[in-house]
Amino acid sequence: MMDEHSEPTEPLPPLPASAFADEATTPHEPTLPLPPPPLVLPKPPLSYPTLPPAPAQADGLPSVYPYLPERPGQRPATPSSASKGQKRSVIPHLVGLCFVAVQLLLLVRFVLKIIALSADTTWVGLIYLISNLFIWPFTWLFQSIQLPITINIEFYTLLAILVYGLISRLLVKLLKAWL
Repeated sequence: MMDEHSEPTEPLPPLPASAFADEATTPHEPTLPLPPPPLVLPKPPLSYPTLPPAPAQADGLPSVYPYLPERPGQRPATPSSASKGQKRSVIPHLVGLCFVAVQLLLLVRFVLKIIALSADTTWVGLIYLISNLFIWPFTWLFQSIQLPITINIEFYTLLAILVYGLISRLLVKLLKAWL
């Protein structure tokens, strides 16, 4: 009984014709020369580039990256050299906050319109009045578009929320880069 695990894993080279006893048992196919064995080059040993040691500042911390930060509970005694003399402007944060307030106002308007709350209540009427100022460009744009069905959802309010969010991101990034 032959086990498949005892079979050779590579094909055997063809036998030369002289290995057979007589002409009747020789193979009818011509024998081809063996291909040369594959060239195996030795692998060079792995070597990793080493970084030069980072020069240390007066407080002992390296002045260039990479270095490990301080432990979470510990703060360095002096501020880092990158933030010395630089003060961040509050203007981009205030502009972003104003846009977030507008977006929240429009979101409240959208929810009030979905639940069909009338403007008879003072605070609802005030929200509708203030948000109309921010919705006006989008209602003007949507007046020219006619939908085949009537829907009570204000799509222009959702569009306004998205557009104000995009404008906020762009304007805040521009202000941070400029200031």
